Amino acid sequence: FRSMEISQFRALLALKESASLTIAGKRLGLSASAVFCQIRQLEQEIGTKLYQQIGKKLRLTDTGELLVKDAARIMEI
Repeated sequence: FRSMEISQFRALLALKESASLTIAGKRLGLSASAVFCQIRQLEQEIGTKLYQQIGKKLRLTDTGELLVKDAARIMEI
C-alpha cells in the first residue's frame, strides 16, 4: 500500500457516495476519467477490483467496501 495517495482515497469515497464516476468527478472538481484513473491505480496496487458496474450505477465490491472504511478513517486524521 506504499503508493496509495489521499487523492485516490477521496476518489473512492466519492464513488461510494455517488455510485457514478461523473458525479464523483464533479464533487471532486475532476473529470470522470480522472476519477477512473485514481480508482484504477488503487485496484492495481491492491490487485483486485474495487467496484462493479450494475446498469448505469457503480457498486463497490466487498474489498472496495473494506477499503472505504479504512479510507474514511485515514481522512479523519
